[in-house]
Amino acid sequence: MTQNIQTSDHYEYIDTQSGLKRLVKKLQSARRIALDIEANSLYHYYEKVCLIQISAGKANFIVDPLAGCDLTDLLDLISRKDLIFHCGDYDLRMLKQSYGFHARGRIFDTMLAAKLLGYKRFSLLDLIEHFTGIRVSKSSQKSNWTKRPLTEKQLLYASNDTRYLELIADQLEIQLREKDRLHWHDQTVERLLTVIEDIGPPINCNRIWRIKGARELDRHQMAILRELWWWRETEAGMTDRPPFKIMSNDKMIGIVRALRHQKADPDKLATLIKIPKNFLPDRVARLHNALLRALGMPSEQWPDRIPGDYRPDYPTELFELLRRETAHQARPYDIDPSIIAPRAVLGRIAGACPDNLESMHECAPTLLPWQSRILYEAFMRVIRDFNENK
Repeated sequence: MTQNIQTSDHYEYIDTQSGLKRLVKKLQSARRIALDIEANSLYHYYEKVCLIQISAGKANFIVDPLAGCDLTDLLDLISRKDLIFHCGDYDLRMLKQSYGFHARGRIFDTMLAAKLLGYKRFSLLDLIEHFTGIRVSKSSQKSNWTKRPLTEKQLLYASNDTRYLELIADQLEIQLREKDRLHWHDQTVERLLTVIEDIGPPINCNRIWRIKGARELDRHQMAILRELWWWRETEAGMTDRPPFKIMSNDKMIGIVRALRHQKADPDKLATLIKIPKNFLPDRVARLHNALLRALGMPSEQWPDRIPGDYRPDYPTELFELLRRETAHQARPYDIDPSIIAPRAVLGRIAGACPDNLESMHECAPTLLPWQSRILYEAFMRVIRDFNENK
């Protein structure tokens, strides 16, 4: 029977160097550690780790990185342990970005495991309830974790993020082994770690501003969107607020469409767009300047269309056949087809029309061995039939 409670098990809050030293000593003998972080991306432009939650056995800890303590010894110890996360992608990226953290032990991700097993509900709260019968409150989910002092309610919520992970991981790993899918999990985690560890290419300033909805814009409108996007980034950085709290993507697209075929006329600008009421005069002036700059920009400075932005660069009929075949292959495993091959992978394969395993991996290098084993023969048959019937 489900218990509608917010658990009251003990946790230790650590915000001193002496407390960290004791924690490191306690964790020395831990076989593995459940780990989670709370960050401030909902409230600030400059992201930072605000809490680190740790569970080992029945012991639960909350470390406060904002207390100014040196976390080096703790993070070094944790990096050498086997770790359990729930959707650990963001946590690992933030830890690397903030502290240069490199996980060297085995990682088990409970959300990934649940997806690979075909769970339809795989949030942490769903899994806690499924395996323990406890319904944990999510009322502090969108807290501002930079504010101090934190309330008991917030700390309890944070502690619950790791309290049950070891129990859940044990059960999910048993199920993965029973279905011979543990290697699916391990290969996927290995790819994630490779992506995180690799130093990515420089930010492509010609693409980063292309938000949802940009594909339907003409070149002049894209020039307006580009200036509007950079204006929002500047405002967000100046005020240390998330860009979406300055202006939403939908609002920006709406402004761009309202200015279609307009010229740089300051008198008309104020009547064409609706300025949010909370904008101070200086911000309104900077917004107007950005829009006037875009409206007056010569056409040779407008962004070029990038292939694929307006129509797919692959045969849509073949893409649809591959999509259907992926769904067919996923059915016996009772998992979402996108877990075997996301749309981007299907698009690359449809565009390249590979005729062997090597060429399929060349055009879709993110395809993992377990995914290839499921799809290869079926995809080769679909591509061969498609080419013969053209």
